[in-house]
Order: sequence, then structure tokens, then C-alpha cells
Amino acid sequence: SGSSARGTMGKKSVSNRESGDYAYGEDKAGKSVPLRPEFQVISNGLDLVTVKCDPVFMQVEKAIGMTWPVIFNRYAAVAAACCAMPMAVVAVPVGVLAVTVGLPIFLPVMIITTVLTLINTAIMAALVAISPFGRRMMQPTIESVKNDEVLVRLFYEAGPRPSPLAVIQHSAPTDPTWQLLVCLILDTIGAFSYLLPLLGEGFDLAWAPFQAIMMGAMFDHAMPSAKWMGLAEELLPFTDIIPSASLAWLRCNSDRIPLLKAASTASIKAK
Repeated sequence: SGSSARGTMGKKSVSNRESGDYAYGEDKAGKSVPLRPEFQVISNGLDLVTVKCDPVFMQVEKAIGMTWPVIFNRYAAVAAACCAMPMAVVAVPVGVLAVTVGLPIFLPVMIITTVLTLINTAIMAALVAISPFGRRMMQPTIESVKNDEVLVRLFYEAGPRPSPLAVIQHSAPTDPTWQLLVCLILDTIGAFSYLLPLLGEGFDLAWAPFQAIMMGAMFDHAMPSAKWMGLAEELLPFTDIIPSASLAWLRCNSDRIPLLKAASTASIKAK
């Protein structure tokens, strides 16, 4: 019993050391500040979970390390591709037929499958994130949060809490590649309303302000009207098919695409 108590204490100390990486931040003056109460509760809960789950994760990592060379053996990959190709040849036409002809029948199944897939993906991502490997991978992200003035005030007792609008505007990507990815996600989510003819329009009313805020945060410096275009596209009926966010990205990054750059140059010369 004494050795088991010492083992438990050792595990707790390891967990506390790991949580200590994010348990305290620094304000502008360099003073150490604790997490806000709600995030402290989450931190304490994660500590309890990691103490219980770390031995299991260590065994899983050990097993994966033993099987990794087998999984990624080039001959195994060739065999898997040979098995997958005939299945794809059969599955693609069947899938196209099901979507085009039997959409009213398969639509509920597709929605339920999509929801279950998203839930399963979220659970798997959470399990990876709380594993020792996941915590090591997230350490650079934690450090970047602790060095960011707005996010420090969001998570730590380092001054007035920033508003949700300020957090969204601050967190919007500035790199064009990440902006394009966000725009594609915004347009895809906005178009989902076509899958739910009645409920979808109600979803648009809630989604429109968020899309407008994100588009404003990314494109206000080059195209102030982008956010209003995105808001109108989501609020007006039968306009969700228009990829307003992606079009705004193309407008603001036309110099990065040779064809658009040439068209823009020709237009300027014509004027």
C-alpha cells in the first residue's frame, strides 16, 4: 500500500508539473497570474483525467511503436492500395447514383452519418490531445497563447477580459493560405442549409453574423465591403450557393493568381 501511495503521488506530481506549464501566465508587468476560475476548473479536471489515463496511453504508445514499421511498410502499402482500388471503382458510381437518384431517401442517413462522424472525430481528437504525446505536441501552442496579450487576458487573471468580438478579430488568420482555408470552411458550412430546407434558413440567421465578423477581420484592410457581402449572402433566401468568402479572398489576393493578376493589369491599362 505504501508503494502504491508513492506511485500515485508520483503520478500526481508528474501531472501537476505538466499542468504547471499552463497553470500560470504573466501580465504586462511580468507578474505571475493564475488561470481564470472557469479555466482552472477545466485544468483540475484534466489533471484528474491524465492521472488515470496516462498508464493506458503509455501502453498504447508502446504498442504503436512496435507495429509502426509493419503499418508503414511499403509492401503493405502496395497491398492496401491494390485492395482499395477495386472497392473505389465500385463504390464511386454507386455513391454518385445514390446521391443523384436517391437523395431524398438517403439524406437523413447522410446527415446522421455526418453528425456521428463529427462526434467520433471530436472524441478521438480529445483523446489524442490529453495523451502524453498530444500534450507534448500542444506545448508550442500553449507557449504562443501565453505570449499573446489578448489571449492571456482571456485565459488568465491578467486584466479586463476581452470581448468575444475582440477575440474573434484577433484570432482571424492573416496568412493568405490559412485565410483561404477558413473561407472554404465558411462557405461550406453556409451551404449546408440546402440539406435542411426549413431548419437551414433558421441556421443562416445565427451563422450570418459570425461569418460577417470573420470576413471583416480578414479582409477589412483591403475590402471593407466583404463583411456586408457575406452578411447579405447568408440572410437573403436562395443565395447560400454563392461562395462569398472565397470570392472575397480572390478579390483581395488577385495578385497571387497569375490569371487574375493579368486580368487586373489589363483592366488598369484599359482605363
